[in-house]
Amino acid sequence: MPSSEYEGLAAYVDELAAATKLGKIIWKAVNPTTFVWETWDPKHARINLQRVERVVDLKVGGKETGLRRREVSLLFQVVDLDQPSEPILKLESADDSLLNEKLSALFDLVKTGITEKTMDFLRSILPK
Repeated sequence: MPSSEYEGLAAYVDELAAATKLGKIIWKAVNPTTFVWETWDPKHARINLQRVERVVDLKVGGKETGLRRREVSLLFQVVDLDQPSEPILKLESADDSLLNEKLSALFDLVKTGITEKTMDFLRSILPK
């Protein structure tokens, strides 16, 4: 994807983060590494944000070194739920460093928000 398209997506991710901070977007945890936001207005859509870790072979000058390293990236997927056969957008943050930075910040924001809500709930059920 051309860099200008990534810049537009990076700006959109900033808007998602701002709306999340303001509590306008409520994310749900599917599992510890995947969060989903589903909206009905103005369109029925779902955004998936998933953190993926891989172990990859480390190469130097195109040659295998026998060493491995852990690589972390984020998958960002948008689905129109009125036509869910194919995602409208499916990308991996490893393809662009700016987008990777923005999606990582959004992931951390969502994870922190969910953790805070969970702790609030846990505190609310303690006997008084």
